[in-house]
Amino acid sequence: MIGESVHGDHVTGSDDGPGGDPCPPGSLKSAVAHHLNWVDKEGGLPRYIERIACHIHFGHGRPIGEAIAFAVNDCKKMCATGESNFGHVHPQFQTEACAAVADWERMRAGAHAKGNVPKLK
Repeated sequence: MIGESVHGDHVTGSDDGPGGDPCPPGSLKSAVAHHLNWVDKEGGLPRYIERIACHIHFGHGRPIGEAIAFAVNDCKKMCATGESNFGHVHPQFQTEACAAVADWERMRAGAHAKGNVPKLK
């Protein structure tokens, strides 16, 4: 795949070029055709997080929520250390991970401000 780094079965990197992306935008959303959650209300997952979660969900059979949590945490680790849960990442991918984390935190703050995130009991 063009513009990607593969660590084991884990895929990170920019959107694919010619040949297509096995996890196109919205592929996780199409796998869950039920209620909107706070992420949907804020515009959907940042693309980099969505791609990692998609590969974990479809490639490894993990539940979507678990795959998203893993992807968010992996991006945070990549941003902070330059390492993913699967090894060292190229600086370009570290930059993409940092941008995705910034988008995620902005979305989360916006959802909290609008009251879109359920309160834990």
